This record gives sequence, C-alpha cells and structure tokens, in this order.
Amino acid sequence: MGRIVCLVSAAGLFGFAVLFALTFHERYWRWRDCFNELGRCYDPQTQSVMTDAGFVWGLMAAASFGLAIIVFLLRGRRPHADRLPQARDARAPYARPRKSRLPISTPAWRRMS
Repeated sequence: MGRIVCLVSAAGLFGFAVLFALTFHERYWRWRDCFNELGRCYDPQTQSVMTDAGFVWGLMAAASFGLAIIVFLLRGRRPHADRLPQARDARAPYARPRKSRLPISTPAWRRMS
C-alpha cells in the first residue's frame, strides 16, 4: 500500500510541476524581453501589465518537480533485513510480556514460607 501512495503522490506533484511550469511560461518567460528597468511590461493587445515576479512560478515548478522525483525514487523503501533491530528472545520483538502466575501483591501467608 505504501508504494501506491508514493506513486499517487509523485504523480500529483508532477501534475503541480506541469501546472506551475505552464503558469511560469505564460506569466514570465513569454515577456522576458519586454521588461523594463522597473520590472514591468505593458501588453497593448491585452492591455495588461506584467511584472517580473512571475519567476516565482518557475521556482515552485522546480521544487514540485524535484519533490516528485525524490518521492518516486524513494517509493516504499524499507531498511534491509540486516539493519532491523534483533529480537531479545525467541518471541516476536513487539510481543506482549507474559503475565506472571503470581498476583502482583503476594498475600502475607505466602511471604512467611
């Protein structure tokens, strides 16, 4: 089940990376030659002003893509068998301790003998 969750997470992160990359292209890369010294560009066709702050979308795209690669490569990895903690006895390492047959408080008549 862990591998499926990792694959779905990696696919979601990759989808976000594509979305951020498209936004980066639309908001910054197409207009990179038009920016003036103040970091603004006026488009007369759409009558809109673009700013050079659109590069942040590129940073988010790179971060999402990097995380998607890391999650994909590390999907469902578990430590090797030789690195697992060894059991102290033959029972399972996380088994409940055995109950004592004697009660916790020993009666007085039993302590005398």
